[in-house]
Amino acid sequence: MENRDGRIWLYFIFGVLQRLPTQYCVNRHRNTEERFCLLCQSTEVENMDHLWTCPAMAKEQMEVQSAISTILQGIPLGHYAEPRQASLCRDWLRQAKALPHLNTSDVKLGNLVEGFWNKNKNKEFISKTAFVDALNSVVDNATKQSTEILCSDLLSILQAEFCLQVEACTNALCRSSLFAMWCSEHKDDQHFGALGSLLSVNFSGRNTFAFPPPSDSVQIGMVLNRATQALESKLPSRMLLLLPSNIDHKFITIAQLQDIPFLGQLKSGCPLSLILVINKESMFRDPINWSYFVARLREWSPKAQIPALTDNLFRERAMPSHPSRASIRNSVSQEMMVDRSALFSFHRPLCTPIDRKQLRRSNLPPHIISSIANLNQHKFSLSALGIVPNQLGNYGAG
Repeated sequence: MENRDGRIWLYFIFGVLQRLPTQYCVNRHRNTEERFCLLCQSTEVENMDHLWTCPAMAKEQMEVQSAISTILQGIPLGHYAEPRQASLCRDWLRQAKALPHLNTSDVKLGNLVEGFWNKNKNKEFISKTAFVDALNSVVDNATKQSTEILCSDLLSILQAEFCLQVEACTNALCRSSLFAMWCSEHKDDQHFGALGSLLSVNFSGRNTFAFPPPSDSVQIGMVLNRATQALESKLPSRMLLLLPSNIDHKFITIAQLQDIPFLGQLKSGCPLSLILVINKESMFRDPINWSYFVARLREWSPKAQIPALTDNLFRERAMPSHPSRASIRNSVSQEMMVDRSALFSFHRPLCTPIDRKQLRRSNLPPHIISSIANLNQHKFSLSALGIVPNQLGNYGAG
């Protein structure tokens, strides 16, 4: 721009107008699938806002945010306000531990609190009893549902080696924090972040793990039907199923688990099979390092059996050299999601905006609080182009 290059100015003008050639702008009159982001290959529409939260560019986003944070720290406006997330989550955790009928670990309680916050953080007002009321409903539903809890070591292997994103057939108390998304048959679980039920969630373009109760033939049939639908998608889709070995299916069995303590508390269950449902788009987009998976599985349990045909089919394939799709669970994106003690949040689109309620906990006068609250609603896609709110100049001058 300093060299007066007309092409750069054209780019700048289109950026200000929020009309850069994103997939949303280019394909806005076409099918929704054609508007999905090509960088992270997720089911998120690529618009101007997504560019600054896309997990495929997490490192670059962190560099920009860190540079802006350094500048903002030089503005002398008094004490920073404690994040709303910190105070609310602390209260919810205290309320949960006071419930006499709740018998769960601190890790599970932490997952419940985090899930409830992420689901409700954009609400201006959250009732003091909202968390406890939702938690009581979840506990009541969980006692009526037969849900097996897998050994965490096995689940960690499966999630990492098959790039799994969604955990199906679970509930708020039993879900694993390894997955970015999860599904539950109980509507009340949506207060804690559940996407919906097995029948309502779209699994196209996602990598899903499902472990329905081995004794529930109806839910097993639903899982197999949804797996068939995902296989027909043109988006990279896969489902890894853990089903009783006597269930008939038309998919590929990759491992058989028998006489192995794979359930929680190291309990053995009925013979189960790991079944992979995958389309060719997923085979290419999220490569499976078969040799490494087999080595990790046998290290976890030497009794795990790999069918010879499956082993030969995978070993004869040349594994693509590119990495798998970027996940929102990457460490950099997770760090950018954390709310911090600060006054400004407009440059951190992944965290919760700092509003008037939080700013009132600082020692600032009302007119400054109102000004900063409006400033925090400024679009970061404009700030990244150097178009910052006028109020910033006033604060810097003061």
